Amino acid sequence: MKLRILFTGGGTGGHIFPLVALAQELEARGLLAAAAWAGRPEGLERTIVAGYGWAYHAIPASPFRRSEAFGLLRAGLRNAAGFMAARRLLGRESFDLIIGSGGYVSAPTYAAARLRGVPYVIIESNAVLGVANRWFANGARLLCAAFPLKGKPPRTEVLVTGNPVRREFCTPGPAPIPDDWQGKPLLVLVGGSQGAGILNAFIAGHGARLAAAHPGLRIVHIAGRQGAEELARQLAGVPAIKVMPFTTELPALLRQATLVVARAGAMTLCELAYCGVPAVLVPFPHAAENHQYENAVAFAADGRALVVRHDPQDEPATLAQLAAALDGALTAGTLQAMHDAAQKNIQQNPATVIVDQLERCTAR
Repeated sequence: MKLRILFTGGGTGGHIFPLVALAQELEARGLLAAAAWAGRPEGLERTIVAGYGWAYHAIPASPFRRSEAFGLLRAGLRNAAGFMAARRLLGRESFDLIIGSGGYVSAPTYAAARLRGVPYVIIESNAVLGVANRWFANGARLLCAAFPLKGKPPRTEVLVTGNPVRREFCTPGPAPIPDDWQGKPLLVLVGGSQGAGILNAFIAGHGARLAAAHPGLRIVHIAGRQGAEELARQLAGVPAIKVMPFTTELPALLRQATLVVARAGAMTLCELAYCGVPAVLVPFPHAAENHQYENAVAFAADGRALVVRHDPQDEPATLAQLAAALDGALTAGTLQAMHDAAQKNIQQNPATVIVDQLERCTAR
């Protein structure tokens, strides 16, 4: 049976890319009759979805921020408009299923799905249910979670599946490193598409010492588009370090990495698990409900990662702890143990498991 599916979610890659991975798996199995996306008019999701050629439907939505004057009223009006837009969309087009990953744009679409009687499935990427997913979990046909969920479980069926990974990670090309780096231990620092200030500060202050302390180590630092040029200038005299603003070849870098330093967003962790690479994790301290820290603790429990808590009130201490963690992780015995744990826990692409479950629940 081929399905017409409306995907909804957005705001960050952690909400967008799991749905992209599911769409790719459904297409590969010949189960997707048509794909469409409900996202914000101005959202990052619109740019990403355009590259895959799927229909895009703009749904107004806004977070509820109590700290802003009239913020609740504005958000209420915008989300009401989003609900009406989603309701019209579901009345105009026939979808067999809605798959949502959260982000506030998904809330109006979930609400319209309930009203119209369209079944929906929720994908939760984090160890803590996001607000929209939590509000609508009890009406979902199925909830697939990347990690065991913290807090009170919803009444709906919950399966811990891991996070689906895009097909780009299945067949990566060559890593964007110099030819004479091939075969040498590779440390990759990545703070996401926008970079991470704490990692930029680390490589600026500790990169040269780290390279000197670990001869033969080669380091790729993905700095984000802001500040990469200045960092590259500062580190121009350290040939063992390559600074990049951004790369679309992250799958290849992760495949070749000996060790990765990263935030603890859900997609990042699932990509690390899929590639079987050990990591030092520095969770983003301002993530909603501290979910990145919860993600990191769950991920590191089997020994494949170390967690350095980012204290925004004392960043020098955070940098010192990160330096110590890396020096420890790069010792032969510790690195081998982390590598063995990461290899032991390599995940099959959870997209296959989730699509199996989608076939089951749509056959009811």
